[in-house]
Amino acid sequence: MRPKSVNTIPIVEHYVRDYFIARWGNELAGDIGPPEIQRLLKSLHTVNRLARTTVSKIRGMMHRVYKVGILHERMDKNPVEHVETRSKSIYKVVVITPQQTLDHSQ
Repeated sequence: MRPKSVNTIPIVEHYVRDYFIARWGNELAGDIGPPEIQRLLKSLHTVNRLARTTVSKIRGMMHRVYKVGILHERMDKNPVEHVETRSKSIYKVVVITPQQTLDHSQ
């Protein structure tokens, strides 16, 4: 595995601790199915108010965790493969010219 950046490590730990462990506690990862994962991801957007792009990143992280479990023969399947998330952002780009910047600063 590639080493993670100093900024990535606390974010991943936060997601695992505050969302995965908080939701599933001591359940075995192999017992968690796609419907439960889909409900968690949906609630992260609707209840926790996380951006869709953030929820999509969390899904990707879960997918990689299961892939590593399969690689190390701890898991038989990856239930995240069957779960979809929307990642379209509502962010709108605002483009201004250098002249607009100068006009506004005076």
